Amino acid sequence: MAGPKILLLTNSEYGQAIVTLSVAHEFLLRDYDVHVASFSPLRRQVDDLNARAAKYGATGTVTFHEVAGLSMKEAFKQRWSSTGYPMHPPGFHASLETFRSLLVQLFAAWDGPGYMEGYESVLAIMEEIQPEIITVEPAFGQAVDACQKSGREFIVLSPNFYLDHVVQPRLGNVWKYPAVCSGYPFPIPWRLFLPNIYLNAGIIKTYVSSPITKALNRYRNERGLSGPLPIYMSLTNPRIPFVLACTPEIDLPCHFTKQYTGCGPILLPYRPVAVESPELAAWLAKAPTVLINLGSNVEYTAEDVKQFVEGIQVLLSCRSDVQVLWKRRMLAGQDGDSVLPDDPSFVKRVRIENWLDVDPGCILESGNVICMVHHGGANSYNEAITAGIPHIVLPVWFDTYAFANRVEYHGIGVWGSKKSAPHANGKELGEAFRRVLASEESETMHTKAQALMKTLSPTPGRVLAFDRIFYTMAETQIAWIGLGNMGRGMCKNIVEKGPQKTPVIIFNRTAARATAFAETLGGADKATVATSIPEAVTPASVVFICVGDDPAVEQIVESILTVDVTGKTIVDCSTVHPDTTRRVNETLTQRGASFVACPVFGAPAFADAGQLVAVPAGPTADVARIKPFLQDVTSRAVIDMSGGDIGRASLLKILGNTYILNTVETLSEGMVLAEKSGLGTDAYQQWMEIMFPGAFAKYAHRMTSGDYYQREEPLFAVDLARKDLRHAKNLAADAGVRLPSTEITDAYLASVKETKGEKGDIAGIYGAVRKESGLPYENK
Repeated sequence: MAGPKILLLTNSEYGQAIVTLSVAHEFLLRDYDVHVASFSPLRRQVDDLNARAAKYGATGTVTFHEVAGLSMKEAFKQRWSSTGYPMHPPGFHASLETFRSLLVQLFAAWDGPGYMEGYESVLAIMEEIQPEIITVEPAFGQAVDACQKSGREFIVLSPNFYLDHVVQPRLGNVWKYPAVCSGYPFPIPWRLFLPNIYLNAGIIKTYVSSPITKALNRYRNERGLSGPLPIYMSLTNPRIPFVLACTPEIDLPCHFTKQYTGCGPILLPYRPVAVESPELAAWLAKAPTVLINLGSNVEYTAEDVKQFVEGIQVLLSCRSDVQVLWKRRMLAGQDGDSVLPDDPSFVKRVRIENWLDVDPGCILESGNVICMVHHGGANSYNEAITAGIPHIVLPVWFDTYAFANRVEYHGIGVWGSKKSAPHANGKELGEAFRRVLASEESETMHTKAQALMKTLSPTPGRVLAFDRIFYTMAETQIAWIGLGNMGRGMCKNIVEKGPQKTPVIIFNRTAARATAFAETLGGADKATVATSIPEAVTPASVVFICVGDDPAVEQIVESILTVDVTGKTIVDCSTVHPDTTRRVNETLTQRGASFVACPVFGAPAFADAGQLVAVPAGPTADVARIKPFLQDVTSRAVIDMSGGDIGRASLLKILGNTYILNTVETLSEGMVLAEKSGLGTDAYQQWMEIMFPGAFAKYAHRMTSGDYYQREEPLFAVDLARKDLRHAKNLAADAGVRLPSTEITDAYLASVKETKGEKGDIAGIYGAVRKESGLPYENK
């Protein structure tokens, strides 16, 4: 493959690796040369990923590189517990015992030679591949050590949440948040305040003073690897960027910095269940379904099955319309079928599978699942959050207790085994089913789950993660051309909030304005000034244009093309005719550049506040490439028009501006009539503020205050407004449509131009209507 090389380093345990696999899928679809390095157990999942990506149109495959030595789970089983990760109960004394007998052994699963074997293997893989971009999963200490020792920049790609990584102000991790394994609720009640501090302090003391940790760190240090084991909160370098599978809304409220980017659930894409398994889809469609899926590491005993059956029977008696899909993987030597009831209703309504033929996310996306029972893994939590359904959490170890408490804190479900964890109790589970699905609380939980889902970005988390990684790790140089009313605010927000790592290059036709503006942004570390367009464009990989009209855009593009534009992305935020957009697109793409049309809606104050509405159009991959500079940077919302005719964005912009201009004209008529009829403009303005708060209420204020004629620099210049109306009238004529309101508005704008010249603003339509009605243009 010809694309840039990305190396994604991860442990092989699926719960740790799923985020890496999801992001690898996204890079593969965009024709990157994708490499995943991990221990041997992950090879099968990478093969599955390649098969999945082919169904989505990927032409290449992920190359898997096996890291030498034992995986974390294999090393843990070999050294500490042959049965794998043991379950443990919550509570004060149980947590202390877990810290002593389990937690350190998990984080320091390898002995010194085993750890160094993996470290040296990762070094060799990086030397062989020579990747441009590297991501590391935060529990993969050998990979972090290898990147730091070799001086390679990397980004932490984590399946975890803010609280797993970010040191909180005023030692908040110690006193404010529940200790891992404890199961303590959030907020911490006063009766548990001191025990919680003791537990959190105990974690630190146990980890730091453990002979196991000391031996591993001593072995590492003696071989040139400095500092403690570099995992989770030990990754304290503020220059290391983190991409997390969460958002502030779905985590507990906490402090974090710009170093940490939450993308929301980072999940693999799923084709409809009707495509993946028509038979299962038909079964799911029969009735509202409860999905029971405790993940791949939980295995049932016969006693576990008996307790689950008791709980499920309560559910079936409470809800006669519900069915259950139960993934039930039995522990070796255990017989789960012998304790199942002979009740025909149970047999008919409960479907038991040893393994699900499709991903749980695929089942959840069917829309037939009304509740998910899971063990509290981060991925399961995120799947249910994405589906907008209530949870019943049955935690079994470590951070699964934290996710049970997250569910209860957000009011989107219940911890279904508080008294019996890490096992389930039939009566307690039955009560959990009743509360979530057949009680007065049920509707509230469903409503809150839906509301939390709606806080997620419509763009999938894996795509947001791709965007962040691309612009954080790639050498992205931004150039900005045009510092008018809109351009200044947009450029300022990209400098202050954009993901680029280098100063933005600024060009403006009036050089003094560019120099003065750059100084307000913080100096040469933030922005530099070019003296010509070729000087600005030559080092840039992404070039933004924001100027007043079509001739200006075409002149700038002509100047841009005096340099080699191969591989560059040109983004035009100007308001131009759709045909101009199409011509510019053809011209630039013929010379090897990518082009995105990206007009924006909003007044200069909105541009300054980063509250615009952006309308990008162009190839999907190119639009995705610039979105990190739009959403929550320059814009509060993005109307994605990628794919199809690139001129559609400019067409929407012209129609939108026509609506705005015509509405200002209608408002002006009302204001003048209010004044001349004796109602008074104050009453009319008050009505506007109540009925139509926002932009048009502000126009009413500009009219009554006299702002419409007092400005030295117009907010929306009359010449630019008339240009937009000309475009609208031409487009209407081509479509066989007449726009009479536009003709009236344009006539008033002509009067504004005659009265105020180039300083005329569209709010001056009010003055033109006043003048026509026998009042002075200015309302002094």
